[in-house]
Amino acid sequence: MLNKKKIRTMSKIAVMEKHHGEELQKAREYYRSDYVAVQLLKKCVLSYCCIYDRTSALGSGQYGYADREA
Repeated sequence: MLNKKKIRTMSKIAVMEKHHGEELQKAREYYRSDYVAVQLLKKCVLSYCCIYDRTSALGSGQYGYADREA
């Protein structure tokens, strides 16, 4: 059975896309690029934190490396 409410909603969306399609496309692209940028930023920050944690742990003697003589 067809859902009349969904059909009406889809028809309204189609009309809106027809009249404002370019504006909607810009918004879609903006949000996609914004999402990608945020994900890249999170990975960079986490990578930096992991590297900093390891280097500070090595220098503090937590793993026994500071006590070694060269």
